[in-house]
Amino acid sequence: ELAVRREQARFRSLLATIPDVVMVLDGDGRYREVFTSSPELLVRPRGQLIGHTIHELLDAEAAGDVQAVIDRVLRERLPVTTEYPLMIRGHRRSFSARVVPYSGEGVPAVLWVVRDVTEQRVAEQELRRSRELYASAERIAHLGHFERDFERDTVSWSDETFRIFGLDPATFSPDFATFLTIVHPDDRDHIRGMVRRAIDHGEAFDSEYRIVRADGSVRVIHCTGEARLNDAGWHAVVATN
Repeated sequence: ELAVRREQARFRSLLATIPDVVMVLDGDGRYREVFTSSPELLVRPRGQLIGHTIHELLDAEAAGDVQAVIDRVLRERLPVTTEYPLMIRGHRRSFSARVVPYSGEGVPAVLWVVRDVTEQRVAEQELRRSRELYASAERIAHLGHFERDFERDTVSWSDETFRIFGLDPATFSPDFATFLTIVHPDDRDHIRGMVRRAIDHGEAFDSEYRIVRADGSVRVIHCTGEARLNDAGWHAVVATN
C-alpha cells in the first residue's frame, strides 16, 4: 500500500509539471482533481474547483457544452476531441481538449486534458485576414500572383490569376505544362527560357507575354518575378501578373 501511495504521489507530481491542464471530472461535472503548472489557465484557483461542479463555476452555455461531452464520453466509452472558448479572468481564451473515460475515481468519470490554443487561433485569424486583404488588393488592382515550387513540384495561383486567365479554379489544376498551353504559341519559348534562367541563375524577370483565353481572345500579360533561395538552392519562382 505504501508503494502504491508513493507511485500515486509521483504520478501527481509529474502531472503537476506539464503546461497543459489535466482534470478529472465525474459524471455530474464535478471537479475531482486538477493538475497543471499553469494555474493562470484555470477558471478559478485549484482549491476553489475541487468538489464543485462546472454548473456552479461556468456560465450556463459553457457548462452545458462541457456536460454534453462528458455524457458522450461516458456513454460511448470513446475518446472525444473538442475545442471551446472560456472567459479566464476577463479574457476570452480558446482551448482544445482531449477527453477520455477514466476509472480511477470509483465513479463514472472522464480525464479532461486541456491545451491553451489562443495564440494559435489568433495567428490563424490574422493569417486569414491578411490573405483576404491581399486577395482584395489583387482584385482591385487586377493583379495576380503565382508560385512554382520545384522541390514539391507544385504550382499555386491566386484567385485573381485565375480570373486574369479566364479559368475556374474548381476545374483547372495549374501546372507549368498546362500553363504553357494557355500561353500564345509564339511566346512559349520565351517563357521557358525566362523560367529556366531564373532556376539556373536566380535571375529576376520583368517581361510581357500573350495568353489565349478559352473564348479565343488574346490578352497581353505583364509579368515580374524572382527565384527564391533555400539551403538546397533555387527552389521556387514567384511572379505577379
